Amino acid sequence: MSERSEEGRDIRTGTPPSEAPYRDEGGAFGRPSVEEEYRGGIGEKADEFAGRAREMASEYAEMAQAQVEVGKDQAASSMETAAQKLRERTMAQGGLGSQAGEKVAEGMESAAGYLREHSTGEIWDDVERYVRAHPMQALAGAAFAGFLLGRMLR
Repeated sequence: MSERSEEGRDIRTGTPPSEAPYRDEGGAFGRPSVEEEYRGGIGEKADEFAGRAREMASEYAEMAQAQVEVGKDQAASSMETAAQKLRERTMAQGGLGSQAGEKVAEGMESAAGYLREHSTGEIWDDVERYVRAHPMQALAGAAFAGFLLGRMLR
């Protein structure tokens, strides 16, 4: 025999389904315990905190990306300035030194143009591909570039 009437009310108490007693995870009737209510509140707070943390992380990532772009533009400007200084210094020498200085300055200006025209993501992808394809040349190039920059910036 059913304990509910045709309208869905509890036959013994006359309680409509919307006011039915709470049923816990085990199926027993009763009110949620203080512990269950507390755990539910903690879960909601944890979800809220995690959402805010994701939002903040996204904002910081955008700010960092903007700073990287500014730094990339500054590096391009510095390379152009260094290329001009190199040309000025090597033009006075003349001969083979002047020709070598001109070639290096052209390379620096080309690199500065590349920095201005490409996003940081594209640049990292290109660097990663080159280093994987030519690890020894990449290491030698990095050492040589560091040496040249050190000499020019003295």
